[in-house]
Amino acid sequence: MRFSLSSWDVKKVVEELSFLPGTHISQIYYNEHSLRIRLSALTERLPEMLKSGGEGRYSRFDMIFKLPGALFILPQGVAPPSPPPTSFAMAFRKHLSGSAVEGIEQVGGDRIMRLRLRRGEEEAELIVEMFSKGNIIMVKGGEIALLLRREEFASRKLQPSLPYTPPPSTLPLCVLEVEGVGEEVGEKVRRSGRRAIAAALVKELSLPPPIAREVLHRAGIGERTPAEEAWERWDRIVETLEELLEELKSGGCYVYWLEDEVLTSPVELRHLTREGERHPTYLKALLSIYSSLVGEEERKGDVTEGVAEEDQNRLERRLKMQREALERLEEEMKRCRELAECIYRHYGELQGIVEIYDSSGGDPKALIGLEERGVKEVDTKKKVALVEVDDQLLGRVELELPLDRGVNGAAQLYYERAKTARRKIEGLRKAMEETERLIRKGAVEEKRPEARWKPGRRFWFDPYRWFITSRGRIAVAGRDAKSNERVVKRYLKDGDIYLHADVQGASSVVLKMEGGEVDEKELEEAAQFAVINSKAWRAAHAFGRAFWVLPHQVSKTPPSGEFLPRGSFMIRGKKNFVDHLPLRCAAGPVEVEGERRFMCGPESALRAHAPWFIVLEPGETPRREVLSALERLSGLPRELIEQQLPPGDFKIVEVHGGEGVRAAFRRLLEGDSEES
Repeated sequence: MRFSLSSWDVKKVVEELSFLPGTHISQIYYNEHSLRIRLSALTERLPEMLKSGGEGRYSRFDMIFKLPGALFILPQGVAPPSPPPTSFAMAFRKHLSGSAVEGIEQVGGDRIMRLRLRRGEEEAELIVEMFSKGNIIMVKGGEIALLLRREEFASRKLQPSLPYTPPPSTLPLCVLEVEGVGEEVGEKVRRSGRRAIAAALVKELSLPPPIAREVLHRAGIGERTPAEEAWERWDRIVETLEELLEELKSGGCYVYWLEDEVLTSPVELRHLTREGERHPTYLKALLSIYSSLVGEEERKGDVTEGVAEEDQNRLERRLKMQREALERLEEEMKRCRELAECIYRHYGELQGIVEIYDSSGGDPKALIGLEERGVKEVDTKKKVALVEVDDQLLGRVELELPLDRGVNGAAQLYYERAKTARRKIEGLRKAMEETERLIRKGAVEEKRPEARWKPGRRFWFDPYRWFITSRGRIAVAGRDAKSNERVVKRYLKDGDIYLHADVQGASSVVLKMEGGEVDEKELEEAAQFAVINSKAWRAAHAFGRAFWVLPHQVSKTPPSGEFLPRGSFMIRGKKNFVDHLPLRCAAGPVEVEGERRFMCGPESALRAHAPWFIVLEPGETPRREVLSALERLSGLPRELIEQQLPPGDFKIVEVHGGEGVRAAFRRLLEGDSEES
């Protein structure tokens, strides 16, 4: 079931999180598109619902972003146990653990939250974008230092070392103020032409779609009415927005459980057929949603064969609710059509009321007191009259008569409501088919175990051997002569570092510096990587030697009369040697911008990025046994693992991880292979 916050929701949540300044980040986790920030604070400063997370003076609580668009604030202990730290989480911990929260704000009225942080003299910002695929960005010194995914749009670019730029705002209602919603914006809506008025309001006013539909519902305008026609009632739209913004100030949160979606709103959504649950605060509403929805899904873990009895009952309850909703919608659609036809049967009576209104110069007060014509009520602000007629088919019924739209417009209003109900019925029937299928199948969810790898985004370095340094930079190495040539020609740029083992028959390594300064530890890691990917590994040497140079020293032009084979390069000028590099590597799973990969490189790099890893040297343990154990434990495909490991058989020197990891490699660690 889908759930995400709208820009109006984000505004209210930020207001309720005004107690955050003064709290401290104690831990950060990231797993499966979920960022969990554990915060601690003086118990007395927290809302009552968060005080159960600690004893004595301090309490802890979790702030969980479920990308792309959900957020939950939970007392410690409500969420499932924390997952093992990923490389992405470790990088954020390095910069942000222990930081004090100085402020929280909504960026540009959009679905973006910004946490302003301080640790000692260092200031940082943690920005979470809660739209599209979602993104997590850390800004230091005015530049992006870490982010979940690199993205490029027409108006902005999200990459390390660049300033953070939010999406362009489409004010005026991004800041939820009516000032400026006047002729200029109305003209933009009018120029939307035949586009549906609901879509035009979403685009021009940045209104969340449910709020746009609510505005039109209360204004008595069909959401599919062309914008150029609805523009004639622009003043009424603005009045309705003002009403909603007044309701917005009252606080509270409405939760609507639809067939395939959970909606939250700071105002009542009267256009929905289902009644909403009202909570006094957003934080309590989010806790309720988590307990009913997300928490249940996370507690399930992997799906096993068959289905628990309570899950089967839950599906049957869902189907019953869907059938009841279907009956209500079918009745509503039928009733709206009947009322539209009724209007035409009483066209003359209703037209007489409209003519009285028109002759008064458009003053709805002129209809007050016309009970003999069936006028029961007049909403002078909305300019809608409630008229009772005695129909030969339906009996006595009450009809809404929007005075500005006339009799034909009143009938059209009911036909549009019937169409809206019909679209909901179509969606509901599809949801019912899915529920019935799940009941027949006997499974609540259909998903592969989380441990298995799913191909996702492809990175530029995937075809090569690569690793991420302990400082977060990428180093790539060719796998053969052809890819050696490609690595240097395509990816060695000014400011990067070229490395090579001091032996014949080794990979060219490019350390991408991304405009940063050379770090001695990173150079040593990249040099060890060069030695690992050389013939020194197959020769089982204990130590190796490598050198590094700058890009302008690397040339494909040989001395006169000589020939350079494919994949080889001339080095001109001084070589900078790194000696006494151990012939050992570490290997384990990592996350790169939210995608799972397998990495092999120096131990210090794996220690910084991998939740677990093993340390290898050339040895006699059969390669296939090591590969099988890594495949079982990581859930990654064998070919992905094998292309990163150096050639030959191995000796497992150390295992770093939990007891389950150590147990998986214990037999191989002790030298008890299947072939011994």
